[in-house]
Amino acid sequence: MVDTPLIPATPGEALILCHANNYKTGDMARVLLMLFVKPPGNRRALSTARGKDLRLMLDLAREDFESVRDVIRDTSGIWLSDDKNTYLRVRLTHRLEVTGMQSIEEYYLYLRYDTNRETELSHLIDAVAVNETHFFREYGQLLDFSNRVVPGMLAQKKNGDALRIWSAGCSNGAEPYTLAMILLEHPEKIAAARIEITATDISNHALASAREAVYDQHVVRHVPPPYLQKYFIPDGNGEYALGERVKQMVDFSRVNLIDPLQTGLVNEVDCIFCRNVLMYFEGEQRNRCCCNLHRALSDGGFLFLGHAETMNGITGLFDVSRLGGSVAYRKLVKERATQAQAPGAAPKKMVARYYEGG
Repeated sequence: MVDTPLIPATPGEALILCHANNYKTGDMARVLLMLFVKPPGNRRALSTARGKDLRLMLDLAREDFESVRDVIRDTSGIWLSDDKNTYLRVRLTHRLEVTGMQSIEEYYLYLRYDTNRETELSHLIDAVAVNETHFFREYGQLLDFSNRVVPGMLAQKKNGDALRIWSAGCSNGAEPYTLAMILLEHPEKIAAARIEITATDISNHALASAREAVYDQHVVRHVPPPYLQKYFIPDGNGEYALGERVKQMVDFSRVNLIDPLQTGLVNEVDCIFCRNVLMYFEGEQRNRCCCNLHRALSDGGFLFLGHAETMNGITGLFDVSRLGGSVAYRKLVKERATQAQAPGAAPKKMVARYYEGG
């Protein structure tokens, strides 16, 4: 990263900055136009914005982008592909303004080495995390869970035992609350067991929204009318508050899915929903996440991923389970897991055994 003036005073200084950061001719023209051809508005706005790095007016230099991207990946597992340059630039612009830092370099070094970096890392993760979801997403998969998985699990429970479900990467809470409502609609299935739903996310902002449990029309658009009428309270202004009965069934906490210590607090889980989360991870971080999920499951427990996600090529410690129109991954019991890890067993290959109906 090149140390250059934040706000050049002359066109000559602007060109020096552009050359120092390897800007293309078109980008140089945009800088000159913004600063010197269309004054005073653009320049006055820049000169009064403390900490504004001129490079944030354009796409980030590759070195800047990759440096901050690596911090995000190492911290949270979230991977930003090369086409997310503008996405990251917009969020960095806001974080520099909030913190008062004067350059990408200063911000990067703070994230990497400052002893007080954890709070800002949390804010940055909040800024880049994708929290878009809605109730009853991939409803067919949820029905297969309710009709094909839950009865078998409950049959193995003794009176008073808990059926433990983990919504990993729960975002605004729509997924775990959907699971709670589905189970409440089948009291005959859950009468003999306690239901424990743990919901976690790395984003504090998402968790705050989940605990508040007030949603706009877009988020509840796929809620079946009987559920909407029974479990939600409309405010008359297009928002819906979830009823206390459902809210009390879900326990929220912040967990980083690539951190074995944090995920280790969730254990002996019967079923994990980690849907549309792995798609934001890559390589080593994806493997770490899957290993942590595997450890959290009880023997024979199920892992549900999003329809566009797969465990193929990641680990051989799951069986593929065909459940009606859905696919889930079932944790091998200890004896078979040992065989899968035996010398010569090729642990990176998926064990392709199928179960019909769980």
